[in-house]
Amino acid sequence: MSEKDFKSKITKKVIKYIKEQYGDNLEFLWEKYPSTAVFRRKDSKKWYCIFMPVSKDKFGFKSKEIAEVINLKAPSEEIIMIVDNKTIFPAYHMNKKHWISIILDGSLDIEEIYSRIDISYNLVGKNKAPN
Repeated sequence: MSEKDFKSKITKKVIKYIKEQYGDNLEFLWEKYPSTAVFRRKDSKKWYCIFMPVSKDKFGFKSKEIAEVINLKAPSEEIIMIVDNKTIFPAYHMNKKHWISIILDGSLDIEEIYSRIDISYNLVGKNKAPN
């Protein structure tokens, strides 16, 4: 799989933003999960953004439709305040104390997504305390 296989216009905008802002490239790390990709910092080698297809019912929706989702690191003290289970969710398949999930369907303003990406990027930089 490659980034061309992502369908959502929002996903494509997010990928473009990350490439332009940070100069990082998507990495497809798992043969078993060819639709899952990460962006990681060059200096710390830590992931700050994970794209994956997830069934909407995993987030409490009545639909089994597959959505493109982004997982981002967030300050643990903010997660309880920002998770609303409508636009920002507890992380799917990641530590819910340190990560959030956003369905890339246009329900959350793109500028808010960019801001969350920037926060995630900064949280995994060198000299950050391990989480």
